[in-house]
Amino acid sequence: MSCCSGRKQEKKLRKKYKIHPEPVKKTRESVYDKPFKEIGEMIGKEQITCGVCSQTFSLNEGKIVGSCVGCDRFLHCGIAGKCIGEECNYIIQGEECRATWCVACVPIELSINQRNNNIDGDCMCKNCSKK
Repeated sequence: MSCCSGRKQEKKLRKKYKIHPEPVKKTRESVYDKPFKEIGEMIGKEQITCGVCSQTFSLNEGKIVGSCVGCDRFLHCGIAGKCIGEECNYIIQGEECRATWCVACVPIELSINQRNNNIDGDCMCKNCSKK
């Protein structure tokens, strides 16, 4: 036997096959086929539950005003405010933004966390209060 006898068999086994896939048929309408206005209306009908009181609201209602950085729950009530500490201060597209916290995630013994508890109020989170 020659050293090339195995290669000839290998070449015989390898055949060139051409695969012609069938075109994919759409069986149902995609969300991306709809106009932007209709997509926006669909999103606005989505239901979100408040993490504090467990009431459900649609996005169109505008009652869910934030989410807590500490527990990641959506909030319409139970908002401690936006943290004034350095750790919770962010610059996003040139605009200063502060992290929102719920009442359960901030130290309640601090006087700043006991007053003006709403989305426009100020608070101090656990991490920033230690510094």
